[in-house]
Amino acid sequence: MNTFHQVGMTLGLAVMVAFSTPAGDPGTAAGLSAQVDAAFATASVCLALSLVAAVALIVPAASSRRRAAARTAR
Repeated sequence: MNTFHQVGMTLGLAVMVAFSTPAGDPGTAAGLSAQVDAAFATASVCLALSLVAAVALIVPAASSRRRAAARTAR
């Protein structure tokens, strides 16, 4: 579990850096701000996609497990 967590963090950071690099020149304050803005926007999109995946995959499985447990309890 810990190894997958570290790999996921590394891949997430790599994606944010890849999207923020062309955003501006890091030598200026405006360029650095543009890069940080692009990194945060990328992180927000990744977070939204993770939420959609969790709702689509975990919630139906948990509710079907509850229904199955209710049927066996009768």
